[in-house]
Amino acid sequence: MARILTLLFIFLTAGALKGEELLWPLPDHTYLTGGYADSRYDHFHGGVDIRTGGEHLAVLAPADGKIERLAVTPSGYGKVVYFRMKNDTTAVFGHLDGFAPRLESIVRDSQLVAGTYRVDLIYEQRSDDLEFKRGETLAYTGETGRGAPHLHFELRKEAVQIDPLAAYPREDTQPPVITELRYIELQDLNLRSIGTKLSLVKDSDGNYSTSAVRSNEPVAFLISCYDPGPWNRHAVPSAIRVIVDSDTVYETFPTEIDLLGPKDIYAKLVWKQLVERDHDVRRLFTFPEIPIGKFPTKGWITEVWDEQAEIEVEDRAGNKTSVQLKLSVDTSDRISGFYLEKGINSISQFSLTGNEEVVSWATLEMVSEHEVNVGDPLDGFSDRLVLTYSLLSDEDPEGLYWYKKSSKGRSALWTVPNEPDSIMSCHLQRGGTFGLAKDTTPPRLLLSRNGRGFKFDLRDAETGIDDSTVRCTIDGITAIPEYEYEENGGAIWTRNTLAAGEHTIVFTAANRAGVAKEWTVSMTLP
Repeated sequence: MARILTLLFIFLTAGALKGEELLWPLPDHTYLTGGYADSRYDHFHGGVDIRTGGEHLAVLAPADGKIERLAVTPSGYGKVVYFRMKNDTTAVFGHLDGFAPRLESIVRDSQLVAGTYRVDLIYEQRSDDLEFKRGETLAYTGETGRGAPHLHFELRKEAVQIDPLAAYPREDTQPPVITELRYIELQDLNLRSIGTKLSLVKDSDGNYSTSAVRSNEPVAFLISCYDPGPWNRHAVPSAIRVIVDSDTVYETFPTEIDLLGPKDIYAKLVWKQLVERDHDVRRLFTFPEIPIGKFPTKGWITEVWDEQAEIEVEDRAGNKTSVQLKLSVDTSDRISGFYLEKGINSISQFSLTGNEEVVSWATLEMVSEHEVNVGDPLDGFSDRLVLTYSLLSDEDPEGLYWYKKSSKGRSALWTVPNEPDSIMSCHLQRGGTFGLAKDTTPPRLLLSRNGRGFKFDLRDAETGIDDSTVRCTIDGITAIPEYEYEENGGAIWTRNTLAAGEHTIVFTAANRAGVAKEWTVSMTLP
């Protein structure tokens, strides 16, 4: 059944890409600086990054299609195009410098109506302005949003990000490489544990064997592996399986990224290893909810006696590498089942909520009246959680903000919007020290000339800027302050070139604690 599912996934991926051959969006640039499904600190990378060398290159439509969505954000994808092709697959291009002229006009008009740099435009109806033929220019590469200059390119089938390189096949005869295999007993399980490393012996056929594993506890496996692939960088494998006596007890597809699914990077990878070693240690099991019943969840092996086990890794081209071992697990004397201590999820004014299985592995510990430890700083939770503080009757929420504390100091967090005045919440997915503090100081603004216009530098030392509040007029006419988080500011865009002489600039902004300020400044252009 597991192999049937794998073939089905390959078929669906191929089906999503069938039809005319897709054109590579940057024909003369194929060097990848980021791979599909690479691990990032809070997500799996949903596409590939193509090196541009800092040039403003034309991004070409891979096939006939229409614009589905245009967006501009001061972080993340930056300026981004969502292009729906005739095969119902959507190509996404991020970190753009600008759009094709007819799209640029649409975006600028929308920004002027909204009064903000950030816009998100979704199109459901057909329009000639939104139609593009294969090879026509959609946009130009840049470095908006996050990171150095590059083009982020991904393919989506509805809400699932699929491997874009599958649409551009290259010959691949290299099998996956397994660098580490570990096993873990249930009694040793926590959010940081990686179990016991097994010594791997490579066989003449390129596969591996290792010593037998024997235990009186349920056993599961962890693995480090990669696909050398035919491109210029290592990739994640397409499937990993744990097979015991010919039965697949666990199977995972690292190249499936469901945007509507849980934020589960830390269910699949051990965060401690990622942050300390920049190393993917992949769990081949799911976390049970505490307290645990007699039979733990998927991937945990119980009641086998001297059976043949196999850990199999498969790449996109169907090449496979495996580890063979003998496995004996006898839990028959565990009559009372298995016990792990459940975490404390509510203490004083703080509470932690979310997926019950995930919450059961977290624990709260008071540090001070407005500060709490959530697990260990190296804990990575299997889904996003909500940490809530209930205000006392005499507490004023004005200027309050959430932060996470580290050795470098406090980092302000976004507060969950649209909540009652009596509570304040933030999202978290990693452990550490969290708290609330007050910020009463407004942002600082510096304006300067920029050719025939103006630019600005906008900073807030304590909580950072809330970009949705950044607005500007010049001589009473709406202008667009192009605020980018990584640049702490940007240019001020105007519909028409400003004339020489004095201009009155009115600028407003607030920080994440809601402390706002308005500036009125007169500046002269020569």
